[in-house]
Amino acid sequence: MTTASVTWTDSDVAPRPLVERLHEWVTTVDHKRLGVLYIVYALVFLVIGGIEAMIMRIQLIAAHTDFVSPQVFNRMFTMHGTTMIFFVAMPLVFGFANYLVPLMIGARDMAFPRLNAFSFWLTAFGGLLLYFSFLGGSGLYGAGNAPDVGWFAYAPLTAKTFSPGHSTDYWTLALLVSGFGSIGTAINILTTILCMRCPGMTLGRMPLLAWLSLTMAVLVILAVSPLSAAQIMLLVDRYLGGHFFDTQAGGSAVMWMHFFWVFGHPEVYVLVIPAFAFASEIIPVFSRKPIFGYPVMVAATVCIGFISMSVWAHHMFTVGMSPAGNGFFVLSTMAIAVPTGIKIFNWLATMWGGLRHRGRNPLHGIRRLLLLVPEILGTAVQRDARQAALLALLHRLPPDLRLHAHPWDPRHAASHLHLRARARVGHVESAGDDRRGVPGARHVGVRRQSDLVLFQGGARGKRSLGRVDARVVHRITAPDLQLRGTPDRTEPAAALGSQAPRRSRLEVRAVKNAVAVPVPEAEVAWSLPDRGRVGMYGLIAAEAAIFTIFVVAYLFYVGKSLSGPLPNQVLHAPIVLTICLLSSSLTIHLAVAALRDARTRAFLLWWAFTIALGAVFLGGTAREWHHLIYDVGLTIRTNLFGTSYYSLVGLHAFHVTVGLLGLSLVLVLGLGEHVRREHAGRLDVLSLYWHFVDAVWVVVFTVVYVIGR
Repeated sequence: MTTASVTWTDSDVAPRPLVERLHEWVTTVDHKRLGVLYIVYALVFLVIGGIEAMIMRIQLIAAHTDFVSPQVFNRMFTMHGTTMIFFVAMPLVFGFANYLVPLMIGARDMAFPRLNAFSFWLTAFGGLLLYFSFLGGSGLYGAGNAPDVGWFAYAPLTAKTFSPGHSTDYWTLALLVSGFGSIGTAINILTTILCMRCPGMTLGRMPLLAWLSLTMAVLVILAVSPLSAAQIMLLVDRYLGGHFFDTQAGGSAVMWMHFFWVFGHPEVYVLVIPAFAFASEIIPVFSRKPIFGYPVMVAATVCIGFISMSVWAHHMFTVGMSPAGNGFFVLSTMAIAVPTGIKIFNWLATMWGGLRHRGRNPLHGIRRLLLLVPEILGTAVQRDARQAALLALLHRLPPDLRLHAHPWDPRHAASHLHLRARARVGHVESAGDDRRGVPGARHVGVRRQSDLVLFQGGARGKRSLGRVDARVVHRITAPDLQLRGTPDRTEPAAALGSQAPRRSRLEVRAVKNAVAVPVPEAEVAWSLPDRGRVGMYGLIAAEAAIFTIFVVAYLFYVGKSLSGPLPNQVLHAPIVLTICLLSSSLTIHLAVAALRDARTRAFLLWWAFTIALGAVFLGGTAREWHHLIYDVGLTIRTNLFGTSYYSLVGLHAFHVTVGLLGLSLVLVLGLGEHVRREHAGRLDVLSLYWHFVDAVWVVVFTVVYVIGR
């Protein structure tokens, strides 16, 4: 056992220029900073939305009040509802998920850090674009005009006839942009949880907050995507003269209601599930016992997410649905109360018999933290080692060590306290000097210089609790740190997070040339899905939801055009083009297989052949459109069939174009000898997108050229 000392000068913590710090925040890809940015962004818009709510309440404070005009009241109503849902509640949810999820599952960052930053700035730009409508959304008299169609924007209020100017366009574009940002963040959260968990953390061992964040992310992908599709349809109506929601041309205003509430009601659970997650983490901590029925809580969460996608029309009982439709949505609305009730009963069962152990104010637990911090901050190692030691303690801190702001999850303070330390010289005493009772038997060992891994001890042996965020420990030189826990009881300790740990005693040791804590053999073979493939599957799910809305609209409007031409008069099945596109799935598969075998020439040939087949299909589609527009006279404005046909087939053609651009870029890199065998995995992920485009065409071909005729 040895001790050492170092000197820490004030230059180590000298403040940096304000511009430099702001630049770091603007360009950051760190999940913690982006989480903070999301939360600050939400709080700013909370103030703005609160001001709009106060204006409405002042107007309604008494009868015949003339505080604002009816037009201004409608604008405040629209802006307040849109702001609170899309730019307060959702960014707040994403902020906590960004900050906490990687820490709770032992990941160093989100699966796609740059996508994480891009998604935040898309959301931020969407909010700014919405409020720019006060200046740029010219109204009837050329003055600034915010959207006034309600936050749900029911048709036909959004038609050019009833909403002239560009105020509704700002609303549509703002929600479309922020929706893409929300989908990107949801895909990132989903991929992070499924692919970035630390060794030993199976899905059955995850904290409930991670499970509920996973469910929330899936709901965002499946719910926001239909809203984005509806926004695209609304843009087609307003900019291109389409008839999706034009009742005078056979369109349906009720169809917009369906599309909006397919998003709107799952959105309720997108917002409430994180609140359930906080309750599921807080209640076990203050009850001093594990969460009751962990598997049942997880199952109830998944059931809530599943049933929430089938209850949207209970917002629409007065629109004239069939008795069978009304009955289905009544039953589904009643059914979703069952898993919610299960959660409440499990919370009650967790609190039953547990609260009596709290003999004092829960916040007194901060005293234990304050007693431990000086010994960590005063360690006789270099500054980075001191940071690593505090991270090792706080990054997976037992829930009993509570801070005032986040008593149930003090990880929030882990990245702040160690930067504010001012200890000049110190040392680590030998084991046995600290005998204060601290919950949670912890074993922290140094596996390699850049990795700290947490283990939990008990009667059943050690198991991994998570990989510490060890981005600051790569320069540790002396002495290595090891935290050891001695359980007070013989029963096995509980898991982190929602399963509160048993009590133990903590000893802080400084061990010269410490030996890594042995890892069980089962954890050495730990493997998770490839994050690239999972991320692409998430993107495909979002795109599939968008295509589903367009397919449903096409099928709904078949035969409802009030004028010709009709599908059976002008459409001819493109059999040859279909064969070309479907064959490209085979060629791209052969190209990736050739690259895996290091046959670069064969790879380039098959890859170029794939591009050629896609280009032939795209050219054939363009030729068909030229015939319909100039020879037949069918445009997107002609009738409802033209609107739905060009929108559905055009959306697919757009995806083919994007795919061809990506494939062409890879071909250029391959001709420059920048594509090698080790890149086969990435190109395999890219090929998934192309397979999806081909599969979508099978659906589009069936709907348009078989059923639709």
